[in-house]
Amino acid sequence: MSCYINDKTGAMRITVYGEPFAQERPRFSVFGGHVHAYDPKKSKDYKNTICAETVQLMYMAKQKGYTLPLDCPLQFALYIYRSIPKSFSKAKQRAAREHRLYPSTKPDTDNYIKVVLDGMGFQKSKILFTDDSRIVSIRAVKLYDDQPRIEAWLKPVEQ
Repeated sequence: MSCYINDKTGAMRITVYGEPFAQERPRFSVFGGHVHAYDPKKSKDYKNTICAETVQLMYMAKQKGYTLPLDCPLQFALYIYRSIPKSFSKAKQRAAREHRLYPSTKPDTDNYIKVVLDGMGFQKSKILFTDDSRIVSIRAVKLYDDQPRIEAWLKPVEQ
């Protein structure tokens, strides 16, 4: 994991290494006659990993004098780097490494966005931004790479 802040633009980035994980469907249980929805264990664990990196970014930002949580319009970008399948031919592997071939298979891109934004903590702790309504622009790209990871960028919109 790593985090980065660009002092010129105010852009903040977290990187979580390892195979990216998308939000799974919620699970349901009945307790005391009421139905409760909950996150599956793998989704919850991945969100906690992202949250831990976000907390590190928060400390770094506060040391640099940023006022958090951000309460302004924000751009969000997510780059999802999935492993290159071993079953690909050498030509396909080369195209994947050069980002000329995209993973157009499941999981869906929006499920990656969901798990990362949830992990960044906007639902409960508001670590980096006050509310998800502050995000006015989202860009997400699924790519192949030899080093699987996610890179999530958050940047204030200049007005």
